[in-house]
Amino acid sequence: MMKNTGLYWYVMTGAWCVHNLEEALTMPAWMREHYDIFFACLPVSEKMLIGGFPYAIVIVTALLMIFAYMVAGREWDNRILAVALGAFALNSIQHVAVSVIVRGYSPGVVTALFVNLPLSFYILKRLFRHKLLKNFTWLGVFLYGALALLAALSVVWLLALGLYALFRPQ
Repeated sequence: MMKNTGLYWYVMTGAWCVHNLEEALTMPAWMREHYDIFFACLPVSEKMLIGGFPYAIVIVTALLMIFAYMVAGREWDNRILAVALGAFALNSIQHVAVSVIVRGYSPGVVTALFVNLPLSFYILKRLFRHKLLKNFTWLGVFLYGALALLAALSVVWLLALGLYALFRPQ
């Protein structure tokens, strides 16, 4: 029986880092090209949004690595891992949806579709199979995952835009 989920935290974190690298390499140009479709309604300028993106990538990657290190292998980490995987899967689905909307590539869709989504479902299936998520359902995983994803992205972007405003070249 599987007792320690620490390895899953590190595998998920590694996959997330690869995903963030794909986004970091392709997102700024993609944001410029699709600003009017997706971002014009936001209360920040195109320059600020694109300038803040590198900060967002660094913040989310660092926070996930720190969080995984602090939580991995703890007796109570199974539910937190499940929620993180739910958020991971939903983020992947969002990437696929954006690609369908633009009828083409969206940053992060390759790793989302071929790494993150299958990995999320594989680990979640194992957690449920080994009964490590007592009183937790698939619906709960994705509802809490959606809330976690929304909260995390909101905080990360607020921090990133604040840092960009603080350090941007004049």
